[in-house]
Amino acid sequence: MNYEQIYKSYMRSVFSDECHNIVRAIMYIQKHFYAMPKEFRNADRELSDEAKNKIIQSILQEDEFANRYKLCRI
Repeated sequence: MNYEQIYKSYMRSVFSDECHNIVRAIMYIQKHFYAMPKEFRNADRELSDEAKNKIIQSILQEDEFANRYKLCRI
């Protein structure tokens, strides 16, 4: 797996666990960063902020709730 896929996979699972709220998902990851799996931490360190933002936007665009309530505009 490449870093984008790893980051998207973990971000999507946290996003779903946090009631489809991207802000809560990001805060959860920041709070529990060192408890996250090493592969996610490596992906987070290696990806640029721009790449992470594109991944988060793609998660929001693919999510039914985010599309319904127009949350995909970041």
